[in-house]
Amino acid sequence: EIEPYLGDAAAAIEVRMINGLSSDLLDYAEHGRSGLSVIVVGGAKLSRGLTLEGLSVSYYLRATRMYDTLMQMGRWFGYRPQYLDLCRIYTTPEIIDSYRNITVATRELLDDFRQMELEGKTPDDFRLKVRHSPGMLVTSQSKMRNGVKQRISYSGELPSTRTFATDQETRMECWSAAESFVENLGDLGVTQPDRGSAPLLWDEVPSEAVIGYLQTLKNGNLYTDAGAAEPDHIQNYIRQRNSDSYLTSWTVALKTKSDAPPEHFADLGPFRVGVHERRPEGSSRSDLYRIKTLITPRDEGLGLDTDQIARAEDLWRDQNPDGAGISGRFYRCQRFATNGLLILYAIRPAGTDHEIPEGTPFLAYCF
Repeated sequence: EIEPYLGDAAAAIEVRMINGLSSDLLDYAEHGRSGLSVIVVGGAKLSRGLTLEGLSVSYYLRATRMYDTLMQMGRWFGYRPQYLDLCRIYTTPEIIDSYRNITVATRELLDDFRQMELEGKTPDDFRLKVRHSPGMLVTSQSKMRNGVKQRISYSGELPSTRTFATDQETRMECWSAAESFVENLGDLGVTQPDRGSAPLLWDEVPSEAVIGYLQTLKNGNLYTDAGAAEPDHIQNYIRQRNSDSYLTSWTVALKTKSDAPPEHFADLGPFRVGVHERRPEGSSRSDLYRIKTLITPRDEGLGLDTDQIARAEDLWRDQNPDGAGISGRFYRCQRFATNGLLILYAIRPAGTDHEIPEGTPFLAYCF
């Protein structure tokens, strides 16, 4: 259908250099009806403050350490929904990781804005923060002269695994570690859940059992790409809070997808678990399976009593009269400081547009 027009379309393409030494211009107005077809090559002038109308393909190699500069140089942010499926970006794995780090930091900052509004505080009271990534700067030092670098607590946060090694050996080790963990809970005197329930819940689990599970993961060098959810970081935090009599009693939940097809069930010790599907997010490494989101907001209510859940949902309705879906933070704020929540998920890649091999399900966790 379009083949007869491809030659004429390609013949109309011009190459223009846009930099401080070139006289080339992007004269869109003079090509109003037919449109301007160009390959634009440039550096600083091209990367910041210049509109590229109808941009569809970007080859991007200009790196920087600054969050704000990198965001300004992302020309593809002007892509339009009408042709989004035709757009392509080509760049280096290092730059992809930089943008991923900035995206995580931005998402966390937006969450802080929402929490600040919920608590009725001002930025001066709340002390907004931006996550720092090794080798990068949020902005220039002159703009950060009043900023303070400090370590941030896990309190009120939701660390979860979203990146997983794809090799079968590591997947089996992660699965086996979780299997041993839930089997050993019975030996500690923790009441075992009904095997037919969904999700499977263990209450009043001692913190030593959770720390032991994390130590097993650390010893096996598992989840080393989990970032803030790395086992060693979390177990150290739990130990510190235990010293102040916090996070001493835990709810452990094993989420199961009860309506999964029979072929998507797996045995985790004595428990039959329905495997959840999560669509892979683009990764710059073929040995990793990366997902965008693991947990749903209502999962954060697991282990709360009916009064705590009612308070969380009443507060959400007061703050959101339009009835939009509840944020997990409202459940999180109702949990007692002595109680922690650990949720385990069995997941598999959704769809077929990926090259992740079948095998043992991926074992994900969320705190």
